[in-house]
Amino acid sequence: YAAGNRFELYDLADDPDETRDLSDDSGHAAVRLRLQKLLREHLYGTDALFLDGDAFVGLPPYDPPAPDHRDLYLQRGIHWPPPPQEPRPDFA
Repeated sequence: YAAGNRFELYDLADDPDETRDLSDDSGHAAVRLRLQKLLREHLYGTDALFLDGDAFVGLPPYDPPAPDHRDLYLQRGIHWPPPPQEPRPDFA
């Protein structure tokens, strides 16, 4: 991912759910280097900003802000008072 400058590598034949990241596994270093070389060769436009020479620099890690409110709005479950079964006449 560009944010955090993080690579991921999965063996889809053995791990189709992508649960085991092999990017730091020394046994897959050659595959990672080959894919990084291909990525470098196919960058275009502003993608070149993610490189410093031959090194990928990416973007700083992104930490999304917490929501402004954490109430129970839109939660599932029993609601009180129960919603009306028929439309109210004043909302016609």
